[in-house]
Amino acid sequence: MLEWCKPLLLQGKPKSVSSAELTKMFGNQKGQFAAYLRANLLAQSGTYKPGQNSYSYSIKRDGYTKLASAIGLTVKGDAEVACELYSGIASGLDRPEYSEPTKGARRYHAVQNLPKKLRAEVFKGWYDYDIEAAAPTLVYQLACEIWSRHGFPNDKTPYPAVARLVKDRTEVRKYFSDLTGLDPVTVKQVLIALFFGSKLVPNKKRAIFRNLNQDSEMVQRLKADEYVRAFCRDVELMWLDVINFDNAKKGMAVFRGESEPVKKPSTKAKHRMAIYLELERKVIDVVQSELSSQGVVPVLIHDGFMTKGRIDKSGLEGVIEQKTGYRVRLSESKVGKQDENLKFELSEDLMELSEQMF
Repeated sequence: MLEWCKPLLLQGKPKSVSSAELTKMFGNQKGQFAAYLRANLLAQSGTYKPGQNSYSYSIKRDGYTKLASAIGLTVKGDAEVACELYSGIASGLDRPEYSEPTKGARRYHAVQNLPKKLRAEVFKGWYDYDIEAAAPTLVYQLACEIWSRHGFPNDKTPYPAVARLVKDRTEVRKYFSDLTGLDPVTVKQVLIALFFGSKLVPNKKRAIFRNLNQDSEMVQRLKADEYVRAFCRDVELMWLDVINFDNAKKGMAVFRGESEPVKKPSTKAKHRMAIYLELERKVIDVVQSELSSQGVVPVLIHDGFMTKGRIDKSGLEGVIEQKTGYRVRLSESKVGKQDENLKFELSEDLMELSEQMF
C-alpha cells in the first residue's frame, strides 16, 4: 500500500484515481481500517462525474511518514525514492509502460509528473527533446492544408497573424511583453490560451484573466491593439475551418474511428484540444517508432521525449516530415538544464482539458 503511494507522493499535482483502484488498494471505505488509511494518507480534490471524472488525490506526507514509522520503515528522501522507483528506466533496462486515458491522444507515465528537479536527478545526463511551439506549429500546418484544399489563393498567407507567431514566437512574445509588462512565463500562458480560443473578457472564472492579474485595463489595452485583434480574429477563423473540416471528415455526431465509432467532443474547446492532440500523437508515434528501430528507448514527456544518448535530431525531423507531412523543429538540451518554464506548452487549465476529453 505504501509502495502504491510513492509515485503520488513525488508528483507535482493530484492524480485522478478511480474508486475501484482505491478499493483494491485500501479496501472498502466503509470499513474502519480502510477509512483510517484513507483519512491519514489521501487528500481528495477535483470533482466526480459518474462515468466521466474521478476524484483526484495526493498523498499526505505527514500521514505517510506516520504509517511508515509505525511499521518500522525508513522514510527516504524524495530524490532517493524517485531513483528507486525509476532506476530501471533511467538505466535503459526497462521500457516505460504508458496508460492511455483517451485513445489516440496523449499517453501517460508517472515520470512525467515528477517535479523537474527530481526528474533531473533521476535522468542526469539524459537528453531532452521537444517539438518547438508544438500546438501552433502543427495546427497551423493543418489549417494551411485545408486552406489549399478549399482553393484559396496560393500567393496569400493563410491567417497571417497566426503565421507570425509560428514563424517567430520569440518576437511575438516580446511584443506581448512590451504591451502588457508581464513576465515571459505569463506571456507564454496568455498566448497559448488565446491560440486555443480563450476570449479577452474581464471574468475572474477565466484563467486568462487571472494570468492578466485580473487587470481590466490590461484586457482593454490588448483588445485595442491592432495585432492582438488580428491574432484573435485569425485564430477564430482558423479553428472554424479546422473544426468544420474535422466534422466533414469524421461525422457530425460521432467520429468514425478505425475500429468503432467514437463520440465527438462535447464542446468546441474540447474539440480544439482533441484535434491538436491527434496531430501531436501522429508525430510522437513516428518518434517512438523511428527511435525504437534504432535501438533507442525514448521516455515520452507530453509533446517531447527524453533519451539516454544524443540522437540525430535533423534526421528525425526529416523522418517526421516524410511520414506525417508536418515540418517540426526539435529543441535539444540536457535534462534539467533547459528553462522549461518558457516552453510553449499547454497551460494547467488546458492540460486539465486534455486529460478529461470526453
